[in-house]
Amino acid sequence: MPKKHGVAELRDKVRGCLVGTAVGDALGMPCEMMTRSDREQVLGKITEYRDSSARYSRGLTKGQWTDDTRLTLATAQGFTDAMRAPGGCTLAVITEKTLVRYIEAYREHKDRGFGKTTRTSLEDRMAGRNPHDGRNPVRPGNGCAMKSAILGVYSALSFLHAPPMFSLEDLSGEIGLLTHHDARSLTAGLIQALAAKMYVISPEIDTAEFVRYLRGGAWMYEREHPELPGGSPTISDVLSKLLQLGEASDELIADMIKTGGAAYESFPTALAYAIKYKNDFRGAVLAGANAGGDTDTIAAMAGALVGARLGMGAIPAEWIQGLEAHDEIIHIADEFFDAAFALVTVKTLKGP
Repeated sequence: MPKKHGVAELRDKVRGCLVGTAVGDALGMPCEMMTRSDREQVLGKITEYRDSSARYSRGLTKGQWTDDTRLTLATAQGFTDAMRAPGGCTLAVITEKTLVRYIEAYREHKDRGFGKTTRTSLEDRMAGRNPHDGRNPVRPGNGCAMKSAILGVYSALSFLHAPPMFSLEDLSGEIGLLTHHDARSLTAGLIQALAAKMYVISPEIDTAEFVRYLRGGAWMYEREHPELPGGSPTISDVLSKLLQLGEASDELIADMIKTGGAAYESFPTALAYAIKYKNDFRGAVLAGANAGGDTDTIAAMAGALVGARLGMGAIPAEWIQGLEAHDEIIHIADEFFDAAFALVTVKTLKGP
């Protein structure tokens, strides 16, 4: 059953999603794409913010974040711009406003580790080209999932207060296609958003039911979109492993699902940590930060989900204070919440 939330609690969940993303990102940043053994030799176990020791995040210092956070914030800002647009908040307006924010983010922070697919797509779009016209390789990167939890949080706000204006599938798909074209990338983006939505509206959902629901959503999306290029394994294939892992150690989860930049590795691993540590924000993000591989993204995705479930109040205060631009991130979250809540409240008052 959906849980009833007060306005202050919902605002805290929006803050938790965005701040949780950034905290996880900053914790995983120092060892991005390092193996677990290399990370253990160079940094030991990650328990706090550290300066970067990784090639991919070279030059970043403790508490700083990467493209995962920057693109998540851009997604929230683009959506906020669309919700305030005088012509109405349509999918076309959302994608237009979000693309503007993505390009702005790329120009300002291209040294923060933007993935190849995202870089190529944004450069093509800036030049007026379609990045999905067959010129570029189709890669199953995790760039959709890293930034889509906030879409699920919006969908939850809409679900709790008014009939949704558009489906979460359509919303995540249109946003995902701005940068990615692989079925696995787009499916991972949808399921990350769907997981965030469920963690807001039904935070006490049974774990087995939660996993079956997400796997079913992935399976359905994959079959409804045969036009998308893809490959094996699919997201639904990998999600079937989650229940088999049970109370497996963090290391076994990473070894079984893998931790690379592909959507079918890093995203299900992050989801597994978010499920295992659904009541423990610290545990979720540290599991991701110490997993090896794409640690910043894994910890960011896990942090987004558990942050949305528990709210910003569950995030250690010292991590918030030590986080780059934490006040700005909270402001972006509040702007998003105010615009979303105003939109769904007006829709409720007007009726269908």
